[in-house]
Amino acid sequence: MSEIASKIYYIPMYKLTNSLDSSIEIINDKPLEIKGEKTVNKLVLKNTELYADGIFIMEDSVSPSYMVPGLEVEGPHIKADREMKTNIEWLYAAGDCAGKPYQYLKSSGEGQMAVSSAISHLDKLRINQMSLQK
Repeated sequence: MSEIASKIYYIPMYKLTNSLDSSIEIINDKPLEIKGEKTVNKLVLKNTELYADGIFIMEDSVSPSYMVPGLEVEGPHIKADREMKTNIEWLYAAGDCAGKPYQYLKSSGEGQMAVSSAISHLDKLRINQMSLQK
């Protein structure tokens, strides 16, 4: 994010266990409200307000294997091949859930690959069905 944003604020909701880029400003305060008319423009905190064009909310979550029993994971991430296929047919993983680095460009590319893989899978099924009907 630091490549495209002029300023990044980080408001930890729990103890910070890893280091952040020096360009990221850490603010120890409690978020109360997100404001804006048609788009986000302000985050109201207990002790101050931040003006922003975008807000990302990150939180710990349950393991993907808990949500989808039988899904293969590698640590906190879903295991996927280069076509973003998982071990479960018709289930693809892309972006942050598929592993680091957590970058929007990586997520976009992996999402594109997952869609392409699914379309290819559909095409193969269609061809097989057509040959069975002959």
